[in-house]
Parts: sequence; C-alpha cells; structure tokens
Amino acid sequence: MNPSEVSYSFRLPYPSMYQRARANVAKCPVYVNGALSAPTASGSTYSLYGPDGAAIISGQGVTVSGSVAQYSLSAGDLPVTLPPGEGYQEVWTLVLADGTTRTLDQPAALILRPLYPVITDADLEAHYPDLSTWRGASVTSMQTWIDEAWRTILGRLIAQGVLPYLVKSAYAFREAHIHLTLAMWAGYCAKGRTGANFLELSAAHRAAYESAWKGINFTSDDDHDGRPDDPARRTPAVSTVFLAGGRPRRFY
Repeated sequence: MNPSEVSYSFRLPYPSMYQRARANVAKCPVYVNGALSAPTASGSTYSLYGPDGAAIISGQGVTVSGSVAQYSLSAGDLPVTLPPGEGYQEVWTLVLADGTTRTLDQPAALILRPLYPVITDADLEAHYPDLSTWRGASVTSMQTWIDEAWRTILGRLIAQGVLPYLVKSAYAFREAHIHLTLAMWAGYCAKGRTGANFLELSAAHRAAYESAWKGINFTSDDDHDGRPDDPARRTPAVSTVFLAGGRPRRFY
C-alpha cells in the first residue's frame, strides 16, 4: 500500500469458517478512523478458492448492508462433495470510500459444525449477582464481553495450531471463557471509578483465565467424520495438533 493512501482496517480476527451444505454469509467489515467505512457495491467482488486452487466462486458482485460488504453463499455453493478442512481462500476486491480499490486475501475453512461458546450472563452472575449494577444502566447484557472473549479464545487456539472446528468438547473452555470475560468487564468498570479496585479484579480474573487455559483438555475430530476420534483421549489446549504425517495443522 502506498504510504500516502488511507489506512483501512479489515476486521477479520481469524480465518473464516463456513459450514458445508448450509447457507452462509461472508462479510468483510472495513474500518477507518474508528468507524465502519462502506465500500461501493459497484465494482466490488468476492471470490472463493478451494484447496486445489480451483475457483468455487469467481469474481461475483457483493452487496453492502449496514455499511459492510457481504456475499451470500448458498448450500449449493458448498456441497458435501467439497473436502472439509482448511486450505480455502477468499479474495475480496473492494472499491473503498476514497475511490481506491483494495484486494484482501482471507484464509478460510469448510467445516462440518462450528465450535460454540457455552456461557451466558447467568454463568457470570453466578460469580457476581450484582453484575448488572456495576456495569451500569446503559449496558443491558454482558454479550459484548462474551463475544470478544470468545474471539480471543478462538484466535489463541488457531495461533497454537488447534483448529476450533475440530474440537468436540466445547464445555472444556467454559471456565477460561468465564474468567476472560470477567477480566474484560472489570477492566471496563475500572474507568473513572474510585472506591472499588476493578483493576485488581481484572488482573485476578486474567490470572485465573491463564490458569484455566493450562488445564483445558478436549476431544477432537481430526478425520472430519463429525465424531470424536477417541472419546477417551484428550488434547491439551496448550499443545499443537498434528496431522498423521507430522505436519502441524494450520490454516494455509
């Protein structure tokens, strides 16, 4: 990118994961100066390539909804005949607000089922029944922190070579997810407050999150058949998952 051009950010925290034989919506949020920047639909395109490099979707026009470029993938676009796993590649070509056209590569995976979080406000209120009082009347739920903590957990798994969609024991992340969410919430509550040491509380929950992470063990589905490979075997989150040939599982 030319240093004189506008520096856009593309909010894509980890590789895209699309469920096979199901309708999916691909999205590419673009930000500048802290706000969404809507691309122009005319001239903007979306492509998706398989692990073999063949085009599944090639240069199709996008729509713009809520200032976000998106492309609707039908169940027929991602049939059961496509191999599940990593190695897929998205290419977004977007005409942005300053008139320039930018092309973004985004790794993707075709999955059988996603890994879902298992906590909600009730789990957090079990730790702090007065949670709603402390977060303030303008914030009606903990969903913002739950979502961001989950994005952080998924990103950490991927960075360690563990592919989230192969994990079959979602409950294994419950304690870590609770403590990371509470750490983020307490950090928010620390802003401009006196009389309650939320910074210390945030640090305590962050340490509890790290401790819980070290104890995570889960079952996995490395052969993509939708079932745990060995229900009696557990994989620690702190290790890297390897292919049978010895090559680390990573998004290409």
